[in-house]
Amino acid sequence: MRSDIRAGGTLPDYALPDHDNTVRKLSELQGKDPLVLTLATRQLLSEGAPAAPGACCELFEDRRRLLPDRHDLDRRPQWRWQMAEFTPPAEGILLAHFIVSDDVERSRRFYTEVLGGRLVFSGDVTYVALANSWIIINVGGGPTDDKPEVTLETPRDPDRVSSFLNIRVKDIQAVYAEWSSRGAQFLTPPKHHQYEIRCYIRDPDGHLIEVGQTTDPEGDWAPWS
Repeated sequence: MRSDIRAGGTLPDYALPDHDNTVRKLSELQGKDPLVLTLATRQLLSEGAPAAPGACCELFEDRRRLLPDRHDLDRRPQWRWQMAEFTPPAEGILLAHFIVSDDVERSRRFYTEVLGGRLVFSGDVTYVALANSWIIINVGGGPTDDKPEVTLETPRDPDRVSSFLNIRVKDIQAVYAEWSSRGAQFLTPPKHHQYEIRCYIRDPDGHLIEVGQTTDPEGDWAPWS
C-alpha cells in the first residue's frame, strides 16, 4: 500500500473517470453528504502495489480519513459506494449487460429496489451497478449506421429465449425469500439439479434472469476449469 495513505490519514481528493469517462473528483461526488468509499481497485490506491483488503475512506465535508473497514459505524447515514474492479480496454475488457426496456424507470426500480443494485446514471440510458458488473437499460430503436439492419426491442415472446443474465449467489433460499418479499415473481421455487440449485425470474420487460447456487463440493463452475 502507498505510504501516504494510511489509517487515520487524509485521503487525497482523487480525480477519477466515471461511467462515461468524465473525470470527477471525490469531493465532487461527495458534495455535502457523508461518503464511505470502498476502494476495490488497485489503480486508485497503488503504484504497482495492491491496496489493503477492505480499506475504505470516510468523507465528511472537508475531512477525508482512511479507516479499516467497519460494520459498527454509529455516525449519521452514509452513502456507501462499492467500486468494481476496472481493467482498462488496453489491458482487458469490461463486461456489462445491456437490456432494452419499454419503461426505463420501471426497469431501474426493478434492478435497484428488487435486485439490490445501485443507480449510477439516470436518463434514457440508465446505468445500474449490480454486484461486480453493470446493467445498462435503454429504450428500443431502429437501425443505426453501426448496426444498419438491427432493431432493438423488448422480447416478443418471453417463453422463447436465446440469452439471459446469470446471477450466482451463496444462499439461494435466502435470496429467493428476500427478492420475493420485494415483489419479484419467480417462475418456480429453487430447484435442485446435479451440481446446482437454480430458479428463474423475469424483469418487467420479460428478460429472463437465472439465479443459481452451486452444490458442487469442488466449488462453483468456472469457464477455465
